[in-house]
Amino acid sequence: MLENIRAILVHIWRLKEIIMDRIFGYISYMMPFMLIALVIYIIIRLIVVKKRKKRISIKREIPLMLFISYITGLLSITAFPKVVFNDGIRLVVGPGSVNLIPFRTIVTYFDERFIIFAILFAGNIVMFMPVGFFVPLIWKKGPLFTTMCGLLFSLFIEISQQFVVRNTDIDDLILNTFGVYLGYLLYAAAKHIINRSKKSEEL
Repeated sequence: MLENIRAILVHIWRLKEIIMDRIFGYISYMMPFMLIALVIYIIIRLIVVKKRKKRISIKREIPLMLFISYITGLLSITAFPKVVFNDGIRLVVGPGSVNLIPFRTIVTYFDERFIIFAILFAGNIVMFMPVGFFVPLIWKKGPLFTTMCGLLFSLFIEISQQFVVRNTDIDDLILNTFGVYLGYLLYAAAKHIINRSKKSEEL
């Protein structure tokens, strides 16, 4: 009994380390793209504001700036060609694999390779939650519009992956869209808590 518990704990710890290593790997790859997008956005916005001589809303500008930076980072690991540093810088392009059968990849990895399943399941959901959070925050849209935006954005990524040697998978589309909806629920919950806090202060 104790041996079984110990084996389970070791497996969970190993799974956590693998997932964290993968997350940090993604973040380190995304950061240069995000910083470049951030700098370009700030320069363009400053030029536009100076030319039009209009005031900007900091409450809207900061989330929009973060959202554009995040979208660029997300595209760098999903839709941009892979960058290989081998005897110089090389971009990897070409057709990738395709899966159009719903839940096939999820079921396959769940049955055969649980660690990959955990990374696939958690990664595809968490990776798209910011879309569901930022869209209603910036543009004041409801759950249906937000989820549809996430669905179309994920579809764009899956189609583009056919040209950059990545995997086009309908399961990714399903998990990404679910992640967008969870992101919206997180936004709605945060908004409810903030509004309730403001009402309490007014009383």
